[in-house]
Amino acid sequence: MSSEKLITLKTRDGEEFKLDESIVMRSQIIKNIVQGVDCASNVIPLTNVDGKTICKVVYWKKHSEEGVSKEVLMDFDKNFVKVDQWNGFLSNRLSPVLSVLSSSSRIRDSRGLKMDFGQYDNNNSTFSSSPIALGTKKLITLKTSDDEEFKLDKSVAVKSEVIKNLVQDVDCTSNVIPLLNVDGKTMTKVIKYWKKHSDEGVTEVQLKNFDQDFLKMSHSKLFHVHLAARYLDDKQLEEVIIQESFDRITGKTLEEIREVFDIVNDYTPEEEEQVHRENAWAFK
Repeated sequence: MSSEKLITLKTRDGEEFKLDESIVMRSQIIKNIVQGVDCASNVIPLTNVDGKTICKVVYWKKHSEEGVSKEVLMDFDKNFVKVDQWNGFLSNRLSPVLSVLSSSSRIRDSRGLKMDFGQYDNNNSTFSSSPIALGTKKLITLKTSDDEEFKLDKSVAVKSEVIKNLVQDVDCTSNVIPLLNVDGKTMTKVIKYWKKHSDEGVTEVQLKNFDQDFLKMSHSKLFHVHLAARYLDDKQLEEVIIQESFDRITGKTLEEIREVFDIVNDYTPEEEEQVHRENAWAFK
């Protein structure tokens, strides 16, 4: 009998890949799921990745092999990142996958963004583990990147397609879902949105007024909530934020948009004139 522990990855198009646990643990998200969730079935759903793309992540296997020299790995990597024969595969397919399997801190670093959230106050949390009668509701615990835990009803948590698929496809006896790319402060806002939009008997007018108040936040916070919505695959929340971002720049000049988003204009006057010339349709 093999001593290897196999983990099954199930992609969004239904394909399943069985890999040794030591290999899939190269993904920090999968590592946290394996460590944080009691997975009797060992099936990890990857709702944002298709089968064709995950096939390309043989990178994990090669970099997990024992006794492979540095030179061999360098040659492998050079061939791995060749994108000409893949029609832009790396930029169009693999990058989003690796982004999902990465962390929000790397995104902030690459874009020069600062985390401007203060320390989350547990005492003021409306999502703490208040006692609920056994058998009436099934609670799901979400654990964020900064180790904040939120207990909420399963019917609310499944507003996220990622969580919905985890709950459906994984036998989670501990009901702890790790959210590596979302911090506690951001998750507080996401849950606030989920709970309001899960309320029974709420009118469209009430939801519209709630959304208007909910979206009154800085651009930086809006950006982080948007990242969380994408990571959690909540298309409704993502669309609301995209519309809000669009509304904030509609009718504004380039200079005004730069001021709104605190963007430094690094074009020379000559370069900017050329951009205007080549894209005259956009400046009408």
